[in-house]
Amino acid sequence: MTLMHTRARATQHEPLAVEAPATAPLRDEAVVGFDNIYGTRAPANHFAGIHFAFPAATFDTPIGPAHFAIATLDQRGRLSDRSAIRRLDWRPGRILSLSVGEQAAVVSRADEGTSRITPSGYLHLPAGIRNGWSLHSGDRVLLVASLSKRQLVIYPTSVLAAALSLYEPSLWQLA
Repeated sequence: MTLMHTRARATQHEPLAVEAPATAPLRDEAVVGFDNIYGTRAPANHFAGIHFAFPAATFDTPIGPAHFAIATLDQRGRLSDRSAIRRLDWRPGRILSLSVGEQAAVVSRADEGTSRITPSGYLHLPAGIRNGWSLHSGDRVLLVASLSKRQLVIYPTSVLAAALSLYEPSLWQLA
């Protein structure tokens, strides 16, 4: 099977051919690759990409459907990533409730409160939380938007590191 790609030139379209593999990927596999990204010609009988079996989707796990993102904090506590907020459909001005523990902060919609989505669509992590978790400008946090519970859970990277070391301890043992 030949897949056809086209690229625009000043006056014409020239098709580029990429040969598909002899065997199709399994249903749970995706083809990941960046060959031909800039319109260069692929050699004959060349397959662009690697087979990769994705892990189970998040809706197959106990946490249900979720959106994950890593956000960097700026000097005033603004979270750089807005994708989780967009997935939860929280608009600028939305009033939020924050409940904070030692290892996570849970953000949810509220009728009254002092935390809000900024006019430009960002969320700020209050100084008390940043200080309690020893977070500084440039540090990162894991954002987990629970689409079924309609809440955002924020984890410092220290929690993520601890969870990863418990999940697969042999990967993290020092020599």
